[in-house]
Amino acid sequence: MKLILGIGWLLFASAAAAGTRYWDGEAGDGLWENPSNWTDNLLPAAGDDVILDNSIVAGNYTVSLPSGAVTVTVNSILIAPSSGVVIILLLPSANTANPGLQVTGSGDALWLQAGAVLKNSSGASAGSGISISNRLRINDGAKYIHNTRRSNATIVSQLSTASGTAFGEFEFDVPPSGSYTPSLSGRTFGTLSFSAMAGGGNSTYAGSGASDLTVRGHLNIHAGATLALSMTSDINVAGNLALSAGATFNLQTSSGNDTLRVAGNLVLGGLLTESGSGFPVLELSGSSQTVSGAGQISGSINFRMNSSGTASLGSPLAIPFALTLSTGRILSSTTNILTLSDNAVVNGGGSSSFVQGPMRKAGDEDFIFPLGSGNIYAPLSLLNGSGQSVTDSFTAEYRRANPQNIYGSSYGSGIHHISFVEYWLLNRSAGAASKRVALAVHEQSFCLRPATSFLARFNGAQWTAESSTASGFVPCGAYQCGTLNSNNQLTEWGPFTIATSDSASVNPLPIRLLSFRAVPVADSLLFVWEMGESCPPGTSFELQRSADGIRFGNAIIVPGNETGLRYRAVLPRSPESRFFRLKIRHRENIQYSPVLAVRPWFELGPIFPNPVRGIARIPVFLLQMTKVIISVYDVMGTCVYRREVFPPAGGVQLQLDLSGLRSGLYQLRAATRHGERMLRFVKD
Repeated sequence: MKLILGIGWLLFASAAAAGTRYWDGEAGDGLWENPSNWTDNLLPAAGDDVILDNSIVAGNYTVSLPSGAVTVTVNSILIAPSSGVVIILLLPSANTANPGLQVTGSGDALWLQAGAVLKNSSGASAGSGISISNRLRINDGAKYIHNTRRSNATIVSQLSTASGTAFGEFEFDVPPSGSYTPSLSGRTFGTLSFSAMAGGGNSTYAGSGASDLTVRGHLNIHAGATLALSMTSDINVAGNLALSAGATFNLQTSSGNDTLRVAGNLVLGGLLTESGSGFPVLELSGSSQTVSGAGQISGSINFRMNSSGTASLGSPLAIPFALTLSTGRILSSTTNILTLSDNAVVNGGGSSSFVQGPMRKAGDEDFIFPLGSGNIYAPLSLLNGSGQSVTDSFTAEYRRANPQNIYGSSYGSGIHHISFVEYWLLNRSAGAASKRVALAVHEQSFCLRPATSFLARFNGAQWTAESSTASGFVPCGAYQCGTLNSNNQLTEWGPFTIATSDSASVNPLPIRLLSFRAVPVADSLLFVWEMGESCPPGTSFELQRSADGIRFGNAIIVPGNETGLRYRAVLPRSPESRFFRLKIRHRENIQYSPVLAVRPWFELGPIFPNPVRGIARIPVFLLQMTKVIISVYDVMGTCVYRREVFPPAGGVQLQLDLSGLRSGLYQLRAATRHGERMLRFVKD
């Protein structure tokens, strides 16, 4: 018999008594009490260590403990299936003993490895069916099923939290007879699941308590199961919260204000609700999460974004009560839109937390859309409406892009130019309400003069000026920040942006780089760039260079021109500088151009074939025709071959007859007035 076990089991086995019993299944009936099913045809006795694995019996199998008022007592049990195999140890409902299984050993005495299932279906009238003196260890991929209405508290209290157990599953699948109370307050699980199969597809689990529940893996509520909490403490889930279709999670049935924190993904296939007088919180607390599923949220649940990263919507999400934005971005899309119901409110919001993508608001109240992109917070407000109804619906989105590239630059009366960097989309999805619109002007709007800035709307043919008032403007860096409010109720919608009657040199919104290129000229590079508008006073261009495209240093500074649009600068070619960019500075604002990669004057490709037998071929690139001196040196440094060639500009292939060289290692040097390149090769 050959048995291969992990280091963990070696520790487990080191304390084993002399009697170790392996399942050999010779009787073929799957019964624990049949001695023929055990090695040496001896039943495990008190003090023995039991191993259910595949060292003797291959494939899946089930071992059933005895029926009747029979207690089985052993020192330890290890269930260790081979990869892909399932081994089940069943305490049947026909066992009425209290306990039916007793494990008395020290440490992780009842140990389930991946593929192991321990199903407790005890039919006892009291107790928990299984008694464990020390710890129950459920490794990742293993499962304990509580399939009895007997107590679970003593079993839950003995769960191991060792490394590798976060995704070991503790499943409640209790037979029907009213609701069942799992022990949750102050408990720590790996993965916790609630099922309704034993309940005929409809089971309710009720949890309460004043100490936190910790789930180190996933929290699963399966179809037909209801988990109803009246806890005054919090629930912390390190993995996913998954509600299957037909599942219900009632966060609060009483007056508690508990918080459910989920660091993994939210799979909302069923109903997430509350039925009490409390105000529970569902908090996304991870770093890169997704929210998906065709289920719904109902009741007075505060949906709180408190993530170090983002939460991406994989399905449409409707929030009926409150959205709190603490940290992190919610990423939505046209297909997977975020909707707030009538009377739902938003708390918080700012540069560290907003909705990036489209957002819809239903109802008749004033509302501020907490929109943004990247690290820019750019809210849009709907105010002081008329003709509104609870069935109204508006959809808004902030886009960090040049609206002129999409809608053109045809302007109505009073507009000199609009923003080059941002716009908002606002559409009325339902209803006939008129609203006043307010846009937030932030530092990255690049607004210098609020008095001559106003709202502009694209009417399908051109940008039109909307009568508006600037309010609350204060300096922010080099610019002005505040709000632009429409003076009239609007009835037409579409793209909105910020416009000005000033020239770009006075009110930039901001300056715009149209092109940036390099042209070879003799031994120099001519850099040419063009702006979309004349530069405000104080603008400068810093031409920077780099050898690796990562670390840039200053090469030359060119002052901005208040009347011109085109600029040029000349730099001598340098073998160390192949990458270039512009650093555009206006007051405290800095922009960078795309990086230009410039080919060197002279490039020498690898020699082939290598080793060389006769003719050697070498790819060469030259910007201009020039003399190239080819020299070959042996290992003693003696020049054994020399030739001058005049390749044309561009990429060519040189052919060298090296058949006269002896076998050995050589170095080839190719020299021009623009530098030298070296290759090594072997002569056959």
